[in-house]
This record gives sequence, C-alpha cells and structure tokens, in this order.
Amino acid sequence: MINSTSFMQGHDERMVRWSLSALILLALGFSLDLFGLRMNKSLYSLSYTCVTSGTAGLFVAGIYLLVDVYGYKRPVLPMELMGKHALMIFVLVACNVAPILRQGFYWRVPNNNLLKLIGRGD
Repeated sequence: MINSTSFMQGHDERMVRWSLSALILLALGFSLDLFGLRMNKSLYSLSYTCVTSGTAGLFVAGIYLLVDVYGYKRPVLPMELMGKHALMIFVLVACNVAPILRQGFYWRVPNNNLLKLIGRGD
C-alpha cells in the first residue's frame, strides 16, 4: 500500500526538479542573449534552444501538476486524443485531407468556403 505522504513527496520532488532545471535553462538562455549570443530560430542558436527548452519544461511541469497531481483531465483531453491518434493525424495532413477539411468545400468559386463564412477568408 502506498503511503499518501510519500506519494505527495514524490510529486513535490519531481516538480522541484523539473521547475528548477527549466528555470536554469531559461536563465541561461536569456543571459546568453544578453551577452551577445542572440536568440535566432533560423540558426537554432544555443540561447534560443535553452529558452525554448526551459519554456517547454515549465509547460510540462504545469501539465503534470494539473493532470497528475490535481486530477483535472478535461482541459487536456484534446492533447490526449491527438496523442492517441498521432499517426492518423499525420497521414491526414500529409495527404492534404486535413487542410481540405479545415478549409471546407466551396460553392461555385473558391472564395465561397467555410473560412469565408466564419470571417477568416480573404
């Protein structure tokens, strides 16, 4: 049987490790940018990589806290469904089926499509 205090200590230790490493990466990335190694996505510079890794680490820690510690699974249900059906999503996007479904079919001229109806079309 799992002791509830040791169970929560595991969560606390894990959250501290993840958050601390993410904050260190963020601080390193911003200090590198400050000292001249500019954040550049096109080159994937070290400062850019550290900042994006740190941000992703904080995001993962937040999702872990939300889902595994507090039990709020409903807000992340779309991510769970995308994870379960990742191969099907990849195939639909690679075969241009998903973009066609997203844009919708048109009536007579290509400008009369679903995006035009909701106000996002050109």
